[in-house]
Amino acid sequence: MTVPGKILSVTVPGLMVVAVGAGAGAEKAPELRVPRFRDVAAAAGVSFHHLRGSVTKEYIVETKGGGCAVFDFNGDGREDLYFINGSTFELLASGKGPGNKLYRNEGGWRFTEVGEAAGVADRGWGIAAAAADYDGDGRIDLFITNWGPNKLFRNRGDGTFEDVTDRAGVGHAGFGAGAVWVDMDRDGHLDLYVANYLKFDPATAPRRGDSRSCHLHGIPILVGPVGLPKEHDIFYHNNGDGTFSDWSETAGFRAVKPGYGLGAIAGDVNQDGWPDIYVANDSTANFLFLNRGDGTVRDAAFESGVAFNEAGMAQAGMGTEMADFRGAGREDIFVCNYENDTNTFYANEGGELCTDETARRGLASPSYQYVGWAVLAADFNHDRAVDLIIGNGHVVPQADQVRGNPGYRQPNQLYLNDGTGGFLDVTARTGPGLAVRGATRGSAAADLDGDGDLDVIFNNIDGPPTVLECEGAPLHPWLGVRLQGRGKNRFGLGAWVGIEDDKGRQIRYMRVQRSWGSTSEPVVRFGLGAAAAVRRLVVLWPAGNAESFPPGAVNRVATCVEGQGAATAWPFFTIAPPRAR
Repeated sequence: MTVPGKILSVTVPGLMVVAVGAGAGAEKAPELRVPRFRDVAAAAGVSFHHLRGSVTKEYIVETKGGGCAVFDFNGDGREDLYFINGSTFELLASGKGPGNKLYRNEGGWRFTEVGEAAGVADRGWGIAAAAADYDGDGRIDLFITNWGPNKLFRNRGDGTFEDVTDRAGVGHAGFGAGAVWVDMDRDGHLDLYVANYLKFDPATAPRRGDSRSCHLHGIPILVGPVGLPKEHDIFYHNNGDGTFSDWSETAGFRAVKPGYGLGAIAGDVNQDGWPDIYVANDSTANFLFLNRGDGTVRDAAFESGVAFNEAGMAQAGMGTEMADFRGAGREDIFVCNYENDTNTFYANEGGELCTDETARRGLASPSYQYVGWAVLAADFNHDRAVDLIIGNGHVVPQADQVRGNPGYRQPNQLYLNDGTGGFLDVTARTGPGLAVRGATRGSAAADLDGDGDLDVIFNNIDGPPTVLECEGAPLHPWLGVRLQGRGKNRFGLGAWVGIEDDKGRQIRYMRVQRSWGSTSEPVVRFGLGAAAAVRRLVVLWPAGNAESFPPGAVNRVATCVEGQGAATAWPFFTIAPPRAR
């Protein structure tokens, strides 16, 4: 008998191929082709260095942050790179912090830093980056969270941005964390959810060594988050005129007690056609805000089984992802957590119920010693099954003093999906890129060189970033889909995209805020494996209308324009009615 993710055999020469069990009674194990990555940051001109507080990390604010984004800010068809930076207390007080950095993609793996000229080199204490076209003019704007006032930069369309924070009304001065753009009431305008971590004031906050309970194997470490005051998250409703209103209370988000919010992601968990929001909280119960169907929400995390792990314990939730990992036609939820614990895989059973299947999926023991932050779900080897890349990094540098601990700077990991929803850690076979050690926080994915496979960036605090080129040609045929909405939601955030070929069906949800505090490219991608062609491509737009589009040739990015497809019924799953208030 075999179980998902159990290794049967490995062959290494030439192309990396791993054979894994497909389940009980499997006659022949499928072959997993392993992509290879190399770090090209320095050679590409990405000279960014992240600064965040002191070397010893005396306070918790010195450990959180490091989001990043890939987005085409100048509309030249190439994805650019944005890295959130931190500061020190002294530099922040003087207004001379190092600032965030924006790298323009020149093509051919060459990047030029233009953050100051573009107007987005904010010199605050940066945390996370959420890029999206909030005003519907076809240009991607940028929202960043800070310890301190958050900032919204509107893209002028000439390669520069305008700080519209005050006019928009989104400049809350707290300890912001992950943020996500989502049209909660489906009025065509993107709203904004901002997770807040805690209330922090260095004048009153306890310092490392002030609490006997805060230690790592006897070594004093920083204090928190437990014991520090929590702060409610914020939900901003888009008024459609460039301004936002705080609807945290109106929409129902304030009905829960605050947690230590870090990661946030939008999706349609119960597939009722209305977007939901999942929040990974640190050391407190996670939130699952299910949309009632009128733009208001209720927290269903406890009843759905995603507030805690299967042992009923709150975990130190950080980065989070959603994807149909099992080919079940529903999106599962994945959350990164702290060391001496596991990351968590919640299998979506339908009907708003999820089950912790971390160990069954082969994801428990490989994550136990690491501190997981970043997570990206994608079909990295294009074999039709959604894989996971995890970015790891400890919170405190004192981890280097603990025997047997992987240390402050940790390697990252690639888990390949065996096709049944079981995962295999193949990091050792991916080349040198994932072996680069860093105190990783944010991560984002995009096809940075236009060759069809996904490249990955990691923002590592207290050091340089990692920019991973996926080497060689894609390992199987693929299809990318870019959406163009006809209203203000120009990039189709919140749409479902489904394809059908001779091997079956696949679905994807259009989102860009993923991982921890980061933004990935606005393209949904499908690996086709052994399928020769796609015979059906259908988009379920956020407004609820479904259209069929000619899929055309494979190994390209197709653009689907709302209103130019053929009206059809959505064939991939039944849209469940929202539950009564």
